[in-house]
Amino acid sequence: MKISLTLDNYTLLSEKFKDEYNKGSDSHKVMMNIDRWNSMLKVRDYTNAYNLLDDTFRRNNFDTVEKFESYMRENLPSHYELTYSNYSEENDTKIQEVVFKDMDSDEQKTLNIIMKLKEGTDFVMSFSIK
Repeated sequence: MKISLTLDNYTLLSEKFKDEYNKGSDSHKVMMNIDRWNSMLKVRDYTNAYNLLDDTFRRNNFDTVEKFESYMRENLPSHYELTYSNYSEENDTKIQEVVFKDMDSDEQKTLNIIMKLKEGTDFVMSFSIK
């Protein structure tokens, strides 16, 4: 019997990822977490992306995964390049500005991603809604 599995690179973290993460600064950890979240969005894994959102943010803005998916599909380009811009910290809250540049046009969408780092590689996040 043959079994074939396809594993993603964001739910089961490699030892190499964990080692780099643990050695990194807070701003590096934030970027690594955003990269994980972005990987989910790129493959349209909205459930896992939704589960990383802060509970209060989810309740106030997207009470279902379907509403989150709809928002993301309507507000982010289908094919984009992600770049990091300004970074700041306010107490234990990290704020990273991220630019989603549409690869099919010159349009871009900027989001401020607000993140709280937790134990290990855990985190919760929210983002600016316009």
